[in-house]
Amino acid sequence: MVMLYYEKRVENVIFFSFNNNINIQNQLHNNERYIRQNYQSSNKSYDFAKSMPTMEVIVGYIRKDDSYQNNVKLKPFELNHNNYSPIKGEGDLGRPVNVPFNYKHIISKYWSANQFNLLASDIISVDRNLSDVRSNKCKNIIYDSISSQASVIIIFHNEAWSTLIRTIRSVINRSPRRLIHEIILVDDASDREFLGQTLELFIAELEIMAKLYRMPQRSGLVASRLLGAEKANSEILIFLDSHCECTPGWLEPLLDRINSKKNVVICPVIDVIKDDTFEYSLGLPNTWGGFNWKMQFRWYNSKIRTNKKRLTYDTPTMAGGLFAIRKDYFQAIGTYDDEMTIWGGENLELSFRVWQCGGSIEIHPCSHVGHVFRKNSPYTFPGGVMPNLNRNLARLIEVWLDSYKNFAYFISPDIKIFKYLTNISSRIDLKNKLHCKNFDWYLQNIYPENYFPNNYTYFGKIIQKNTNLCLNAKVGINGLYSQLSLIECHKLKSTNQLFIFKKNGMIMTEEFMCLDSYELQLKNPNIMLEHRIVLRLCDYSKSSEKWTYDYKTNQLKNIWNNLCLTVEKNNFTSLWNLEMKKCSVTRSTQQSWIFSNISWIT
Repeated sequence: MVMLYYEKRVENVIFFSFNNNINIQNQLHNNERYIRQNYQSSNKSYDFAKSMPTMEVIVGYIRKDDSYQNNVKLKPFELNHNNYSPIKGEGDLGRPVNVPFNYKHIISKYWSANQFNLLASDIISVDRNLSDVRSNKCKNIIYDSISSQASVIIIFHNEAWSTLIRTIRSVINRSPRRLIHEIILVDDASDREFLGQTLELFIAELEIMAKLYRMPQRSGLVASRLLGAEKANSEILIFLDSHCECTPGWLEPLLDRINSKKNVVICPVIDVIKDDTFEYSLGLPNTWGGFNWKMQFRWYNSKIRTNKKRLTYDTPTMAGGLFAIRKDYFQAIGTYDDEMTIWGGENLELSFRVWQCGGSIEIHPCSHVGHVFRKNSPYTFPGGVMPNLNRNLARLIEVWLDSYKNFAYFISPDIKIFKYLTNISSRIDLKNKLHCKNFDWYLQNIYPENYFPNNYTYFGKIIQKNTNLCLNAKVGINGLYSQLSLIECHKLKSTNQLFIFKKNGMIMTEEFMCLDSYELQLKNPNIMLEHRIVLRLCDYSKSSEKWTYDYKTNQLKNIWNNLCLTVEKNNFTSLWNLEMKKCSVTRSTQQSWIFSNISWIT
């Protein structure tokens, strides 16, 4: 096979000096020439390419600053080609790889197949070194008493060779051999040639026990992970995605916590491997998981969940890609909902179930694993993305949210129709068997920061009386950017314009963002300080996030600076600016706000 020959050839590749763009260009040029020569000279591969129609890979929305096309056509031999050609030193210690600009068109072409920069990944060694990113406190902990072994389960579907193998090698290279019983790979019906016999030969030569199981047809994350868990022969299961890199000391903290608490799901800190340069970036400390009422997982960052009595801290939900759990507890708690299809919602469903049924989910700050975060999914789903996702979400809503499901359906009515298309009786039986608590208990005790019309003064739109415009919160993914503006009021269920005014004075959006008035620091001490209004991640300790409402004047006053939310006309743009000004009757029209309460109970 050509691919097998190529993999052997890679072992003898000439290594170049670190970070030399000329050498990178030479290597990339050689790779291009190799593709042309070998695939055109191999009758088998050439016939294969001729017999298959051109594959059209559809990708999702792309950022405006990206030049990548939405619809990219890759020929079968391109999708099946493995171009892994490491250059010595590239990407070491998590440093970024900068592919020469004149290869941007190739990066763009192959981006759609994986939704990351394949060229950058392919010139990084699968054994690249990573720094020990743990704190000194974590480094000083000794784990001599750990006796349990783990089965590491990695599922994949059409994963790139370099990212998949780098995941496997990072587990082997950075785990004490006595603590890893086996690595289990589950192939969810991949159709890339290099993930066939070439992968089998690679696994057979590993210095650790590794097993490969193949799903007969595309079955999705849940079914593939269930197969991996079933085949595992150790008492602890560790699930990893197929584009991860474990760092020094990642394993011991997870096993140690599971040894001390049986009914826990323990997650590492998930650091970011950038999709364009494969730079390893340390994640923010004190990061924990929540959700919005569209049933989407969300990362948040604040110190409010740090538990000084123990090293780990609780998280209401988990991302789901990387976690450790005892096999017997995983089985006792009901594993995954095996009626969920392909992907989506399974992480929230398991999170709710663990917490409501007597367990806990924690993050261990001493364990760090890098993950390639992609802006879009490269995968296609049998039956379509949204039908699979909405059906899964309907299942978790119907089983675990109790009466709160009305609010979830109010925010996301498209999900509601799928509740009639699925039978949840087996999961209700499990819920009763485990004597699980209700969702009201979960929100009050596990996720008190939640955005829900409970213990609130108002829920709905905030309308500026003089302009008849609405406050609008434009929040990026996980609060990466935020913008508060005054625009035309949207239709009833536009969540960008739905605010909760809580009884504690906080005005919150569904993305855990709060209205905050802050003091602008100016370099010139002779200029009067300005006060601004912004959206920030909610912090219950900040008085600048607390507001009062005057029913007579309709003014919104900030408790911290005693200033009122005011609109001012921008003379250059003719738009309305939001500002903080001294509360005054002379500004009554500019400082008059009306809360339009919305009833969500259906």
